[in-house]
Amino acid sequence: MTTRERNLWLYPRGLKDLPFTERLCSKCRKIKDVSEFYFVPSSSMAISSKCKECMRSYYRNKVKHCYKRVPDDTLVQCVDCKKIRPAKMYYRDKYKKHGILNHCKYCHSKRVNLK
Repeated sequence: MTTRERNLWLYPRGLKDLPFTERLCSKCRKIKDVSEFYFVPSSSMAISSKCKECMRSYYRNKVKHCYKRVPDDTLVQCVDCKKIRPAKMYYRDKYKKHGILNHCKYCHSKRVNLK
């Protein structure tokens, strides 16, 4: 880590001194060229705060943790009807920790029809 990068790590207000062609990555804390950041129109500078390399590693690790699957023969209790059913009676949800919804397919269809 260079002295300049260390100073920016300790004193983030020094970011204003950086030219627009460079940016400090908020994850790895290295000064990189703007081309090494993703374009994000909703942000104030229209550039992501993390470099492409850090974003890739973040999403790679996130995807690994999200896709854990419960075996189909595992018994799970439904949150709505409180019945214990095999995991194959639940819809999959890759964003849940265990990979399935909290309510069974029957209760899910009731919820959808109410809307």
